[in-house]
Amino acid sequence: MPAGNTVRPGKWSNVIDFYDDGDYSAIWGSYDGDHQFCLLKIVVSNC
Repeated sequence: MPAGNTVRPGKWSNVIDFYDDGDYSAIWGSYDGDHQFCLLKIVVSNC
């Protein structure tokens, strides 16, 4: 699996990686130009 810091949904900016173990990632950042920050949890599956 690619590292979480190499895969970014296009609408996210100012991202901080909180956690990445190869299966789960948690990032903190600004979504779609919003000035408020929010948390995104990404689950990667080998299916």
